[in-house]
Parts: sequence; structure tokens; C-alpha cells
Amino acid sequence: MQTRTPMRLTVAVLVILTSISLTSCSNSSGSKPAPTTASAETGKIPITTQSEEARKEFLQARDLAERLLAQEAIPHYEKAIAADPNFATAELGRANASPTAREFFDHLNKAVATAGKASEGERLLIQATEAGANGNTAKQKEYLDKLVGSFPNDERAHFNMGGYYFGQQDYVHAIDQNKQAAELAPNYSPLTTSWATRTGRPATTPMLSGPSRSTPS
Repeated sequence: MQTRTPMRLTVAVLVILTSISLTSCSNSSGSKPAPTTASAETGKIPITTQSEEARKEFLQARDLAERLLAQEAIPHYEKAIAADPNFATAELGRANASPTAREFFDHLNKAVATAGKASEGERLLIQATEAGANGNTAKQKEYLDKLVGSFPNDERAHFNMGGYYFGQQDYVHAIDQNKQAAELAPNYSPLTTSWATRTGRPATTPMLSGPSRSTPS
């Protein structure tokens, strides 16, 4: 297992490079933590937490992570988890910000363990990450297809789907998913920051063209 960890980590990071999206929605089960706000009006993937402080720290961490400031994001993810130990999405974000494979899998396992207390969208993200980390790309795509189908108005759902296609070197579909994300949120920073990381080239509208085959200047 140890010998495959770097490959698995690479696959997982490609799928959820931006440390998870998510706004919020209502939760009908009394046994689960209540989300802080409702997402029915926005059509976004929920953020499920009992704690407003945890939500605030998570949103700050996510913003930093999506600007590729993972190390700066980690303390805020840690604070979110401390405020709500059942905050599955914060554990997933913390996993993706991890500098080592050991940390990544430790927090991913915690996200999986608490996924039952999260919303459907959050569970699908966690399941897709777990499948990708274990090299099960068929299951990974299945979960991401369900995510995009359930939350077609969420830019992060499309961006994660695009990350999957990019990892499969299916650039046509990757660009299509990025275009849909851009239409939903033109200022969504990972559309440019993540593309530069993946291709080695800066881009202001990466969703409109494929990766360059030339050596970056």
C-alpha cells in the first residue's frame, strides 16, 4: 500500500484541488448537525455544521486553499474541526491541504467516518475523493456525475468534474466543465490558479482552450 500512495494522492488532488466548495442548505434529520443556512435558493452544495464559528473558519480556509495558499489554510481548517468535530467537509478540506500522504489519508479517513452526518452533496465529494485516492476512477466518475446532476448550478461541482477529466487527459470534457463553472461564477479563482498549476502556464480564460504542448517559457 505504501508504494502506491503518491499515485493515489495525485489522483485525489486532481479531483478536489480546490478544497471543496459549498454553501449551505436545510437538513431534515434531527440526528444530524443542522446546516447554518439554506441552499434551496442558490442550488449550491451544502455546508453541514452545527457551529457558526466552524463555518466561518471553513470558508476562510477554503478561500485560501482555492488561491493555492494551502499552508495558510490549514490553521483555519483545524479551527473549524475543533469547533465542530463532526464537520466532514472541513476534514476533507484539511485532507486536500495536507503536505504529506500520511496526513492526507488520515484526514480523508476522518471525513469518510463523519460523512453520515453531512449532506448528500458533501458525501458525494467525500466518496469521489476516496474512490480517486484508491485508484477507482470508475466509481470516482460515478460519484462526480451524481454530484453535477444533483447540483448543476454549483461551479465547484463542475470544476471537480473537470478535474477528473483533466486527470484522465480528456481535455475536451475538462474544458467543457470549466466553461460551465465559469458561466456560473466568472470570478471563481481556481479556474485560473489551478490551470496554471496543472499546465505550468498562466491563463486568464483556461476553460476556453486546451493545455499547451509546448515547453512553458
